Amino acid sequence: MAGVTPERAALAAAVIGFVFPQLRGSNGRAYDADLRVLTLSGLTTYPDVTIVCDATTRDAEDQQAITNPMVIVEVLSRSTEGVRPRRQVRALQASGSSTTPWRSRRLVDQLEPSM
Repeated sequence: MAGVTPERAALAAAVIGFVFPQLRGSNGRAYDADLRVLTLSGLTTYPDVTIVCDATTRDAEDQQAITNPMVIVEVLSRSTEGVRPRRQVRALQASGSSTTPWRSRRLVDQLEPSM
C-alpha cells in the first residue's frame, strides 16, 4: 500500500526479514506489497507480505497477478485494521482452497507487540 507510515513499512520489512532465512533452501519465496493477488471473486489485493511456495500461478488475463499465495500477512494500522484485512480474507476464503490455496493469514498490529 502506497503512503504507509515508516513504522508500518518497517514492520512489513521485518516480517520478510524473519521469514527469509526460513525459506532458504525451499521453493518458498516472500514478496512485498507490490505483488498483486487475484481471487476468484475478482478482488485484486496487495497484502503487505505474501509467501508463495513452488512456482507462482498467474491469472490468464492479468499476468502480473498471482492466484496461489500460501501465506498472506497484513500489518494493521488504525486506518486498515477494521476494513482491509476483513475484505481481503473474505474474498480469499470465497475463492476456495483448490484455486487459492492459501494456508495462513497473519495480522501484525503495529500498536501491540503480538502476531
